[in-house]
Amino acid sequence: KNSKSKRNPISVKTKTCEVNSSLVLKKYPNKNSQGKPTHQLKLNLTDIKKIKYNTKFKERQKLRKNDIFICVASGSKDHIGKVCFIDEDIDYYFGGFMGVIRVKESINPKYLFYQLRQNRFNWYLRNRIVGANINNLNSTILNEYNLPIPPIEVQEKVVHELDYCQKLVNCNINMIEIYTQKIQDRVNKIWGN
Repeated sequence: KNSKSKRNPISVKTKTCEVNSSLVLKKYPNKNSQGKPTHQLKLNLTDIKKIKYNTKFKERQKLRKNDIFICVASGSKDHIGKVCFIDEDIDYYFGGFMGVIRVKESINPKYLFYQLRQNRFNWYLRNRIVGANINNLNSTILNEYNLPIPPIEVQEKVVHELDYCQKLVNCNINMIEIYTQKIQDRVNKIWGN
């Protein structure tokens, strides 16, 4: 076995991945919608469009475990290509401006997610996407993006290491938030606010 990585295009709607693009919609009312846990990031579900329960959606529009949720259209190139990994099946659907990448075989979904979070991918998109108003990420652009695809065992090792590092980052972010609040509380106590 050759353990060297080869650069392969992301194969859209073929054997490797499927991209469905079609806003996140919740199919039933929820007055106090909380963010659902996602891999390393928190998907903010507090400002979503709520729709009638009997609205018909295709099953492929429901967010599922191991989906890579991606912004596929925006007036800002800064938003195009932003991704979030969905860690669990959730009762939310996606629509316009958003899409999902579903890995079918030979790629660990988290490995692909980490690849799509790289500056290299963002740089590629900024140079490929053109639009006066709404910028769009289409399957042609994704198909032409090359990324290293090592053997699955190597992908799993990379994911394990990056997950560990991200967990440390998240703990530190938590700590910063806690101490920032403690400082603010102390300042308010000193100045009587």
